[in-house]
Amino acid sequence: MTITPQQITYAGGTCAIKTRRGEGSRLIFGVACRFRSGITMGSDIVFTRQRGGVWHMIQGDGDFEADIYRCPD
Repeated sequence: MTITPQQITYAGGTCAIKTRRGEGSRLIFGVACRFRSGITMGSDIVFTRQRGGVWHMIQGDGDFEADIYRCPD
């Protein structure tokens, strides 16, 4: 997975970041995703800061969750 200021790219497709806002330890991105199948969908993705620099990611309706670790430089 790669996250840039403009998009989130992962094995299943690419999500363009349309909006972003912070709420305490959470970052909420409004995204428009295009899946490898060609289907598109809008959603929110919430990142919550955890201990040790880890971010917990959950897709808006809870269909997908993951812990995100920074790749070593």
